[in-house]
Amino acid sequence: MQYDIQVERATPENIAPYGHYLGGDEGVPIFTSWPGTMVNGPLPIEVGTGGEMLLVTTDAREFPVQCGLIERHFKHMQTYLPFNGKPFIMLLGEATEGDLPDYRTLRAFLFEDAGIIMHKGVWHDFPYAIEDGTKFSVILREEAHVNENTVPEHDMDADGPDLQRRAMRPRATIITHIKD
Repeated sequence: MQYDIQVERATPENIAPYGHYLGGDEGVPIFTSWPGTMVNGPLPIEVGTGGEMLLVTTDAREFPVQCGLIERHFKHMQTYLPFNGKPFIMLLGEATEGDLPDYRTLRAFLFEDAGIIMHKGVWHDFPYAIEDGTKFSVILREEAHVNENTVPEHDMDADGPDLQRRAMRPRATIITHIKD
């Protein structure tokens, strides 16, 4: 089965089912560290409890916008922070009870100088760089990398302490499209 998903511009409102939008002036509640100082910013958001957290920096190259793998994390809210202003596309699907995403909830978003803190359990693929040299910082739990193949007929499927990854190509073709 093939799913063709039209890319939407990411906004705080349409990202809400999947996570917290991080960017510009998105209208989030603001805290002031000390009254009268210049240190203001978005309210802190917990990204995980217990376990080691990692900050990984990536340099992505342009990649076809066809989903090969989709994954989710149960113990932390994985975070993608772009830091060179290059846009990217991210495929997101709502958390499900079963071992696969509900394809009807998959949406593709264009992030322009913004990032995301995903809710726990949200299905996602790694961001699709629109051009080479797109740089991200990714915040995730160390154990998100600890996994093993659990479904021999799908060699890319894996489960771990904080990861459930599923190969999409043997199950469905998921392609995102940018409007001309």
